[in-house]
Amino acid sequence: MNSAEWHARIELRGRVAGAGFLVAPGTVLTCAHVLGDGEGLTVTFTERPGSPPVPARVVAHGGWTGSHTDLGDLAVLELDREMPIAPAALAPVDAAHGPAPRKLVVYDFPAGFHEGNLARRVSSIV
Repeated sequence: MNSAEWHARIELRGRVAGAGFLVAPGTVLTCAHVLGDGEGLTVTFTERPGSPPVPARVVAHGGWTGSHTDLGDLAVLELDREMPIAPAALAPVDAAHGPAPRKLVVYDFPAGFHEGNLARRVSSIV
């Protein structure tokens, strides 16, 4: 993928809450734990400098409660308008089962990284 325009910054009442990615012109996938009560959600596409935040609403929530055994840390956001951005291309289902070492790339917005940060991890676990 040559462009990272699909990278999304999720904001809750004007404060950076987390990251997500555009999966369809008007749909963003993110983690449920970043949503708080869901009020005042906006999405900014940081690879499109100058683009205003887009209001969003939660349309699906995995049921995240914060427990260490909770597996529902996914959420789907519907944007107020469709974006003229190519959505992220997802890897084939069997791509995660290749030979070790495996590489995981995570995109997030830690404090001090207004435009986002890529973190890479390599695992030799089979």
